[in-house]
Amino acid sequence: MRILRSREDFWEVTARVHNEAFAFDTESDGPQLIKGNMLNVHRSRLVGFSIAFMEEGDTFYVPYRHGGEPNRETIDLLKAVGSTSREVWAHNWKHDATVLKREGVEPPKNARD
Repeated sequence: MRILRSREDFWEVTARVHNEAFAFDTESDGPQLIKGNMLNVHRSRLVGFSIAFMEEGDTFYVPYRHGGEPNRETIDLLKAVGSTSREVWAHNWKHDATVLKREGVEPPKNARD
């Protein structure tokens, strides 16, 4: 897994989410747990997300709130995830979709859990 850091890496992955199927997962802080073991999606903030391209097997982690607010490239990539017409696979999609909406990003319509 590669951590995205450079502007060029962001541009590459942003282009790929419009052209390839991928798996997507969010990482959130979950400051309030429900019954001690389940994230409270209504209080969770996005701290990062991962993208894995199915065909090539390339995987990326994108820090979102690691020590501050996200930069323009990170926001643009997240918006590209939301607007892609490609197939998106996810785990616990209901949680991920809610976290995306809280960030002002409409979740992709073709996501599958």
